[in-house]
Amino acid sequence: RKVVRDFLRHGNFRTWVVMEMLLESQGNFASSFQMTIVNGLLLEANRDFSRNQCDLLLSCIRPLSQIFGLLLYVPMQKIGYSKVYTRGFQLNLAISLILFVFGSPSSARLVVFFIVVNAVAIHAVQGGFHLAMSDMVIEMKLNQAKEGRFDEPSLSGIFMGANALVCKPMDSFLPIVAAKCLGSSFSDVLTTASLGHDHQRALFYLMIGPAFFFSLIQLRVWKNYTLTKRRMEEMRAELKRLNENRQPERGRKNNRSKSLLQI
Repeated sequence: RKVVRDFLRHGNFRTWVVMEMLLESQGNFASSFQMTIVNGLLLEANRDFSRNQCDLLLSCIRPLSQIFGLLLYVPMQKIGYSKVYTRGFQLNLAISLILFVFGSPSSARLVVFFIVVNAVAIHAVQGGFHLAMSDMVIEMKLNQAKEGRFDEPSLSGIFMGANALVCKPMDSFLPIVAAKCLGSSFSDVLTTASLGHDHQRALFYLMIGPAFFFSLIQLRVWKNYTLTKRRMEEMRAELKRLNENRQPERGRKNNRSKSLLQI
C-alpha cells in the first residue's frame, strides 16, 4: 500500500510514463515498419531506387542509431538527459513538419532523410532510460527519508516493472492504426506489390503523422519533468545529509539497548 501511494504521488514518474509510452510506440513502429515504408515509398513510388539501395538503407539505420546513442551519452552526462530528450522531440517535430509542408510520397530524398533521422533520434535518446530510472529512484528515496522511512526495500526493480507494465502495451497501438488505414492493401505493402496513389499517400502520412503529433504531446508533457541536472545534485546532497544525521541517532538507540541489556 505504501509503494502504491508513493507512485501515485510521484509526479515525475507520471510525466515519464506518458512520454515513454509515446516514445516506445514510435520506436517500435519505426523499427517494425521500416521495410514496409521503404518498399511502399521508395521502391514503389520512386523507380530510381533499386532493391539493393533499399536494403543498404535499411541495414545502415540500426548501426547509425547505436553510434549516435554512444555519442550522445557524454552530452547526457554533462548537460542532463532531460535537455537531450527535449532536443530529440524538437528535431522529430521539425522534420515531420518539413515533410508535411514540402514532402509527398514521391519526395525520395525527403523520405530517406526522415526515415534515417527519425529512427536515429528515437533510438539515440533512449539511452537516457537508465539515467532517468536512477534519478526517479533517488527522488522517491528522498521523499521516504523525509518521512523517516530509511529502511524501505530497493525500488529499482519496481520502477522498471511499473514502467514496462504501462508502456509495453503501446507497442501495438500504431501497428493497429496502420492496419486500419492501409486496409486491404496492407498485405500488398509487405510483399511490395503494386500500390495505388491513395495507399502511398496513406503510408506517407502514417510515417510522419505519429512523429508530428506524438512529439507535440511529448514536448508539452516533458515540461513538467523537474529532475534536471542541478536539481539532482541538490537531491543527492540532501539525501546524504539526512542519512548522515540518521547515524548518530541510530548509535544512541544502540547504546540505549546495550544499557537495558546490562541492567
